Amino acid sequence: MAEVIDLEPDVLFDPSEWICAQKVYKNVPIHVADAFSAVRRLPQSLLSKFPAETVSISDFLAVQPPGIIAARTKLPGTSPTARST
Repeated sequence: MAEVIDLEPDVLFDPSEWICAQKVYKNVPIHVADAFSAVRRLPQSLLSKFPAETVSISDFLAVQPPGIIAARTKLPGTSPTARST
């Protein structure tokens, strides 16, 4: 079996080197790109609430939104459909 040779050293992302450091995000090291991708990735707990990619349009329209979406639209002391103008 072939041995895997890792050419990139195991470097941990240090946020203080990049966040508010006035650096341009271009041609960054792989550990920085991986950290950026990780924070932008939706958690599996949310992804599981989405319908399957193969669902038909009519079935998609019949899907009820998860409770988290409905809870955000309801303001205390109002009905979920009440809107101020």
